[in-house]
This record gives sequence, C-alpha cells and structure tokens, in this order.
Amino acid sequence: MERVFAEHGWLVKEPKVGDVVFYRNRGQSDPGRGRHVGLVLGVDKDYIETVEANWSDAVVKRRLLRSDPRIANYGRRPAIG
Repeated sequence: MERVFAEHGWLVKEPKVGDVVFYRNRGQSDPGRGRHVGLVLGVDKDYIETVEANWSDAVVKRRLLRSDPRIANYGRRPAIG
C-alpha cells in the first residue's frame, strides 16, 4: 500500500486526521512481508493518536510520539470530486 501512495505522490511529512500511518515493519509477533498501518485519529504538537487492527487479534487506539522511529511515513489520498 505504501508503494502505491509513493507512486502517486501521496506521502506527506506532517500528519493530519484521516491520514494513513505506515510503520517500518509489522512487529515482532508477525515477521511476514509488508508493513503495519494505522489511521490517524488525532494530532497535536508532539503526538499522534491512531486506531490499528491486528494487535493480538484486537483493534486498539494508540498514542505515539510523532518522532517515534517506528513511523516510516504518512499517506494522504486527495479528496475525490
């Protein structure tokens, strides 16, 4: 998915509510191919709040520092219409 966002120029540096957050890997519990993603629910000066699935078979809300090294990119698809 991140590759598609990159090909269309949809990767952004500053997160906004509704963006996709791409992580550098899938985590230690899932060493498969691809990356973990989440949706940005909130943003302030230092933190993002996300909703993510597949955390021990659950959907979770997380609060992460925007500078967290696990975050690879944010993606924002332009509005249609």
